[in-house]
Amino acid sequence: MRDNPVRNVRLPNARLAPPQPYLTPEVRQLVFALREPYRTIVLTAVLTGLRPSELFGLYWTDLDFQNQTMQISRSYYMGEFGLPKTNKSRRTLLMPTILCKALENHREFSKRKTSELVFSTRQGKPIDPSRVLKKAVYPVLEELKFPTVGWRAFRHTVATLLQHMGVSVKVAQDQLGHSNPTTTLGIYTHALPEARKAAVSQLAAHLFPDVPKFGPKTKRSGKQLL
Repeated sequence: MRDNPVRNVRLPNARLAPPQPYLTPEVRQLVFALREPYRTIVLTAVLTGLRPSELFGLYWTDLDFQNQTMQISRSYYMGEFGLPKTNKSRRTLLMPTILCKALENHREFSKRKTSELVFSTRQGKPIDPSRVLKKAVYPVLEELKFPTVGWRAFRHTVATLLQHMGVSVKVAQDQLGHSNPTTTLGIYTHALPEARKAAVSQLAAHLFPDVPKFGPKTKRSGKQLL
């Protein structure tokens, strides 16, 4: 009988990935605490769920203010313009009224630039996404005592809030440009603490509707609940 060559092999313990930070109610405070143009940049990110490569690859011609739509057809990554990440990433997004107004104001503010980019440097060149975080976002997060989050966290925020509002996974998938809905639901969507608390309370009320609710001044009887 031949020995099993892997009999004494011990596989290393799997390392759990750290939880991805995200913002939910705090994101509103962050947006209003930022100065322009960073306020409009982050507002666009949290209302669309764009990847940073898509956000900083936007041209003014991609925006249709009359129909309130945004066309995602290119990306900007590591100093190069190219196609979006996947075929599913090529999409048309709706721009809510608040975003349209913010972008129109931003266009008026930056009309002296000759760049076709929506967000650009004073010289009209593409913006480095990491520089925006270091220069504007991180200091405000620290001041507000919020977790240090980046562009991917904003996409997690969008997915989580859409799920919390009862939006279908398919809609969220299309919004974020994911090729697979399992990515949207399994990786980018988080259960909000208040939703979990409400769910457990509903479960308890459903299973034990006749159990009295004990308050601080309620006298407990010796009757067994179960």
